[in-house]
Amino acid sequence: LTFGRGEFNITPSANRSFLEQQFQAANAVYLVASIEDTIVATLNFATGHRPRIRHRGEFGMSVLQSHWGLGVGGFLLDCLVEWAQRTGFVTKLNLQVREDNTRAIALYQHKGFQQEGCLLDAMRVEGVSYNNLVMGLRVQSEN
Repeated sequence: LTFGRGEFNITPSANRSFLEQQFQAANAVYLVASIEDTIVATLNFATGHRPRIRHRGEFGMSVLQSHWGLGVGGFLLDCLVEWAQRTGFVTKLNLQVREDNTRAIALYQHKGFQQEGCLLDAMRVEGVSYNNLVMGLRVQSEN
């Protein structure tokens, strides 16, 4: 969502390398939702590597607009929470969301995320400035 039209210029090789790193990392996860062989949503999450910040990380999620309202985003969030609980060390999930994205904010609140702050002038799209809400969720480890 931070990329504008034509700005996401990653090569297939670089993308493959990124996904392999995500797959091998104990502190990261990349989730993909597909319907009838079409990728309709993705969620990627990673924590820091240092011990003092390894318990928390930030995620980004995108759902194709044609699939909004079908529960795909909620399903990915549930999978992320379950994964975090299974790690035994991830106890805090963070995100940033543009303050005018009311559908996403409502979903995050429904899933238990709370607003923790606001980043002013966090994004500019075609000369228009937007603030980002910072939201977080504490999760309990299964271990």
